[in-house]
Parts: sequence; structure tokens; C-alpha cells
Amino acid sequence: MCTGTLVVLLLLGTAARAQAVAPDGGPSDVSALTASFSDLLALIQDVPSDRWAGAARARCHPVPGEGTVDSPLEHPSEPYCSLCEVEAGSWRGSYFFYADLDRDACTLQGAVLVGTLGKADPQAALDAAQPLVGRRLAGLGPGAELRHRTFLELGSAGWSRTWHWGKQGATDAYLYLAGLQPSPLVRAPSLGFQWRRVPEDMRPRPRPKASNAWPDLLSACAEVGVSHGDPSDPAAVRKALDDALAALRGSRTPDARWPALAACTWALAQRLVEATPEADRKRLGKTLGDPRLGLSYEELGASWNVDLALPRELALKRPDSRWGQRAFLAMLPSGFADGCCCAGGADTFRPMISHGEKFLAAFPRSPVAPDVEKLVAEAYETWWSLHLVTHSQYVSAGSYASGAEHARLEALRHFDRLAKPWSRELRLATFLLRHRLYAGAPHYCIYD
Repeated sequence: MCTGTLVVLLLLGTAARAQAVAPDGGPSDVSALTASFSDLLALIQDVPSDRWAGAARARCHPVPGEGTVDSPLEHPSEPYCSLCEVEAGSWRGSYFFYADLDRDACTLQGAVLVGTLGKADPQAALDAAQPLVGRRLAGLGPGAELRHRTFLELGSAGWSRTWHWGKQGATDAYLYLAGLQPSPLVRAPSLGFQWRRVPEDMRPRPRPKASNAWPDLLSACAEVGVSHGDPSDPAAVRKALDDALAALRGSRTPDARWPALAACTWALAQRLVEATPEADRKRLGKTLGDPRLGLSYEELGASWNVDLALPRELALKRPDSRWGQRAFLAMLPSGFADGCCCAGGADTFRPMISHGEKFLAAFPRSPVAPDVEKLVAEAYETWWSLHLVTHSQYVSAGSYASGAEHARLEALRHFDRLAKPWSRELRLATFLLRHRLYAGAPHYCIYD
């Protein structure tokens, strides 16, 4: 309550001070400029976003989703809870709220304030603003002027006389002059301030090594007595593939050996492509020996790959088998599309939900069931999030409104069935879904 009152009073104060401007729209003196800056600076405090939005509702924007805001403060791959914008005189402030999972609330974790200098002297404006920031951020130390240093922040190439306060990886603040030399990004002299707080559970940590999304189908060959083939010898791989094809033709889909034979055959075909000199790979597609082993060129990866018809048949016709379940898990994220680059269309999440729900109902105790459960939850999460997207050249939110609330509840239900303790990724997803916020759209495919 006190916080909301404080914000309202500050906004009223900035409205009064906004009258002290020169006829050309620029501030008449440094004192008017810094007074407005002081008000916006005072809004940087750790408060839940619902209180902040309640005090400045008309100037707060809901989470927009993809394609609305290109912010230097946006955490990589992490949607913010809300963006609030406030104007004061020649100043504009943008305040970013992110999930603070330790507090189970959206808290202010970033701000960008930019003021047009107009007729005010740039050096005098910076000198007047610097002690204001120092007092506000007293807990970060005295601050220091940085020289001859490259910054990672967006637009920092045009910064000059930059002051820094902060604790590396925890909180950083920069006060700077920009636009003293005209550029496409900043066309007029301005004073800028950026602030970012990083909660403990969001600080950078070593990422686990990425694993291949496809299972090692080649190891199925050992189960059916087929050689792997020496990968450095195309002739040896060709013979191994011919042996596997002969065995596959002599087997029927219901047979116990068929899943391993199908997995082995496809893996050997892919190995033969990789073992063949690149100049000869295009001709290879007509000689692989089975219509399900077509060859296609993927521009995105600049590579030739065996079509996925056989793994798809394995996944959908024999999901009761170990190799069928491995193939099912590998193909589910693409919605069982054949090839890359959104071959199955943009709404990958829809076939993921359809196939995934059927699999979980039929094989709830499968070794891959937890992974399927997570993917189905993410698919529902995608559906929910898409209906919140605004200002996107790719997404029409109205197309996803029907069923969005059901999708949100289903996402929470599937996430809740996953074993604990959860990773931060899962905790964040459920937090955003519980608060009816944009949670990300990992299974909406865009190839542009």
C-alpha cells in the first residue's frame, strides 16, 4: 500500500516538473533535467509487480511474448513478467519485472532510463546525476568512472563518460552520456542509465553438455547380429546395410525382431551417407534400397540426411518396444515431421499433444514416459503462451485463444507429475503458468 502511494506521488511530482522545459521541447536547465531523473530513479526498488502495476496501471504493459520488445535487459530465453513505462519531462523510464522464484513473486530486476539533454550541458548533466545515483545505490559501493572499456550492453558503443556501480553477476548499474556524436541508434544527445539485478537462482552457472537428441539406434544392430560397418570404409557400411535390409524384408512389423531391425537399418543408412564423399551423396539417395530410406538435403545444416519415414513407422507402429519408444521420444519434438525447417508447419505443439497423450495413456511406466510427459507439458505451455503474443509478424494470438485456459491447466497438470526436485527451468515454467503469464513457446516453429 505504501509502495503504491509512493509511486502515485512520484508520478504526480514528475507531471508538475514536466512543465519546466524550453520552447524547443528540451530541458531549460540541468536542474530540471536531474529533478525528473531523480523521480524516475526513485522508482527502482524491489517491489512486487502487482503493486507497481496497480499504481501505474495505464502505463504498464502485460507480458507481450515474442517480437514485441527488443530489450537490452531481457534475460536470455527467459520471459519477463511485465514491462512498465513512465515518462517524466524529457525522460522515459522502462522497468522490467522478472520471476524471483525464491520469493514466489515478480520483482523489479531491470530498468532503462533515457533523458534527452536538449540545451542542457552534457557534462554538467552527468556531474549532477552521478551523486543521485550514488546515493540511491549506496549499497553497491562508491562507483567508478570507467575508461577504455568495452561493454556488452546493447548500444554501449556510443557511450561516453561511463560510470559503473555494481557487484559482478549480482547487480550492475551504468550512468553514461550517449549521442554526442550522431548515430542511427541515438540521434540526439542524451543521458542514460541502466540497472540490472540478478537474483541468486538466476546467476550464471556452467551448463551441462548438450546431448544428441537422437538415440543411438546403431546399437540395435548388435541385437539382430548385423555388423555396424567400419565408418571409414563405405563399402563395409554398404554391405552391413544390405544385410540389415535383407533381414528387414524377411520380418513383419509385429515380429519381436522387427523394431531392432528397423532401427539398425535406418542408422546404417545414415552412416553410409556420412561415410560417402560429399560430392557423391546426392546420387546415393536412389541406391539405399528401400523407399522409406529417401535422401533429402537440409539447407539449414547444409547436409544430406536419410528421411525419417522408417523411424516414424517404428515409433508409431511399435511404441510397445524399446526401440520404438526411443524413436518416439526422438521424433515427438518435431511433431513427427519428416525433415527440418518446420516441415510439419508452425504449430508443432498440436501433434505433440495428440501423440504424447496417447503414448502416456498406453505406456505410463515406460522408461521414456517422464521425458514424454515434460514435452507434452511444454506443448500445452506453448499453446497457452501463443494466445498472449502481441505485435508479432509470425503469430496471430486470436488463433490460439480457444482452448488456451485448458492448455494452461493441462501444462500444470503434466509438469506436476514430474519427479522432484525440479530444475529452475520447471519451477519458472510453473510459476509463470500459475500467474497466467507468457511462459515461452518452445514448440512453435519459425523458419525464416
